[in-house]
Amino acid sequence: MFTRGVKPDVSTFNVAIKALHKSHQTRSAVSMIEDMSTNYGLAPDDITYTTVVKGYSIEEGNLETALRIREEMIIA
Repeated sequence: MFTRGVKPDVSTFNVAIKALHKSHQTRSAVSMIEDMSTNYGLAPDDITYTTVVKGYSIEEGNLETALRIREEMIIA
């Protein structure tokens, strides 16, 4: 996903995730969070989760998924 030599941090991912959210690509944003954890060993922070929750609840009208992600955030 990122160029060789670039070591993204949580802020880097948050910028990309927010851009996906603004482009109405919430599912791609969630996929990026999984990539962030799996391939880079980074944990999402409150900004990451808030962006995705807004995407599901406001953009998609999917309150059930938004609440599930909120619960994951509380547990993490």
